[in-house]
Amino acid sequence: VPPDPTLFDLTGAFADAVRAWYAASRARRSDVADLAELAALEALVRCLAEGTRGLIPSAGGVARAARARSTRKGFAGLAHAYFARFAHRYLTYHLGRELTLHVGGHGRFPDRAAHAAVVADLEAHCGEAALVVRDFAAGWHSKAAFEAGLTEAQARGFSAHALTKLAGEFARRGAARVA
Repeated sequence: VPPDPTLFDLTGAFADAVRAWYAASRARRSDVADLAELAALEALVRCLAEGTRGLIPSAGGVARAARARSTRKGFAGLAHAYFARFAHRYLTYHLGRELTLHVGGHGRFPDRAAHAAVVADLEAHCGEAALVVRDFAAGWHSKAAFEAGLTEAQARGFSAHALTKLAGEFARRGAARVA
């Protein structure tokens, strides 16, 4: 990216890096990988735009927001935003086709507004469940910063453990509702 990148520079570079990784690794893309990439882009845009003003953040504002995300608290917020968006995208990917079949008539939802309210509640639920990842990410960031280096293997380990924690939180919440 240029020395003073805009939000478009950063998101474009991220998308380019993902495509380059797939090309270099010869890994096959999947629907889940696409959901993960979109969730990452959304989280990045949301977190970087959050700390700036205006409809289109200035390059300087984006650089300041990116630096703020390099701290323990900033990384934890970015991780939370990502895993909340990923969980929501993953669930709506699978539920979306079915839920729309139950709108109107004798369906579960009397109208589109009721359907939209359930989707909004699901998004809030994903955000709440992903709080467990935020706390984990803060500690992980501190350890990674102390060890002075980050490898692809460490990032994979973080992601895998974060997903395990998120799945555990969904299971815990599901069991609490049944009990």
